[in-house]
Amino acid sequence: MGKRGPKQQFTDVSCPNPECPKYCMTGEGNVVGNGTYKAGGETVRKFLCKECGRTFNSRTGTSYEGLRTETGKVDVAIDFLSRGKSIREAAEASGCSQSTVRRWANSGEIAAMRKGYPPFDPFSEKGDILDKDRPSFLDDRLPGIDMPKSLMYFPEKLAKCVRNMVSVYTWEIGLKPHQLPIIMEVGYHPHISQRDLSARLPVDKSRISMIVKELTDQGIVVNESNNKLGSLALTEKGEEMYESCKRISCETFSKIFDDFDKEEINQLEEYASRINHRIDTLSQEFSDRKDLVHRENANFGLTFHC
Repeated sequence: MGKRGPKQQFTDVSCPNPECPKYCMTGEGNVVGNGTYKAGGETVRKFLCKECGRTFNSRTGTSYEGLRTETGKVDVAIDFLSRGKSIREAAEASGCSQSTVRRWANSGEIAAMRKGYPPFDPFSEKGDILDKDRPSFLDDRLPGIDMPKSLMYFPEKLAKCVRNMVSVYTWEIGLKPHQLPIIMEVGYHPHISQRDLSARLPVDKSRISMIVKELTDQGIVVNESNNKLGSLALTEKGEEMYESCKRISCETFSKIFDDFDKEEINQLEEYASRINHRIDTLSQEFSDRKDLVHRENANFGLTFHC
C-alpha cells in the first residue's frame, strides 16, 4: 500500500454555529473534512467542527443550502425568472420540473437573487438590515399597516447578541454556552432529574444527557441517586460556577438594557408579555391548522412540505 499523503487542510472554512467559540473564525484548525456526497451530479463536501461538534457542508449559509440540484441548473432558472420568463420556460431551460422551479421562485433567498441582491443575511456587517431597498415579505403586502422592519428583525438580532455575549463570558470561565442553562436549572432546582430538565428546557433529551455527562466529567454536577435519570446536584465547584452563571446572566441583560430606566423596563416587560401570549395563541392555532392540512392531504395521497 502506498504511503498516504498529508490530510487536506480547510483553513478557509469557518464554523457556522453561532454558539461555537470559534464561530466564523478561519485558520483555527477546528474544521475538518467529513466526506462528500452527490447533489444533482455535483460533489458537495461535508465538514465537522471539532470544537462544538456541528456538521455542515459547502452549501451551508448559501442560497443553494438544502437544494438537491446542481448549482448550474439553479443559476439558469434564476436567470430566466429574473428576465421575466415564465416558470415553464425556466423549467425547460434548466431541465428541472415546473414544481421544482416554482419552489425555488417562492424561496426568500432565491427571490433575492432574482432581484439582483446578494443572499439576505440580516446580521451581515456588509449591509444594514434596515436597508429600505432590500426585498422583504412585508413589501407591498400589508396595505394600510405601518410595520417597521426593525421590529420584525429585533428578536433574531437580540438572540444573536445574547448568544455572542454569553459565548464570551462562558468561555472566559472555562464553560461552554450550552452548559449554562443546565447549571442554572440544577442550581435553582437541586435534585432535579434529567426528565424534569427536558421538560423545563427546549432541548432534546439525548442532548441533555450529553451535557449532563460533560458537566459530571468536569466535576460540576453529580448524580446523587442510583437511577440513571438521577437526582442532579451541584458540587462545590458547581456552586462556584452557578454563582458565575448568575453573574453572567445579570451582566448580559444589564448591558443590553443599560439605556432603559426601571419604568421603561416594566413597560417593555408588559409589551413582551402581551406579544408572547399572542404568539402562543397563534402557534397553537397554526399547529392545529398544519395537522389538519396534513390529514386532508394524506387522504388525497398528497405530500405537504412546511
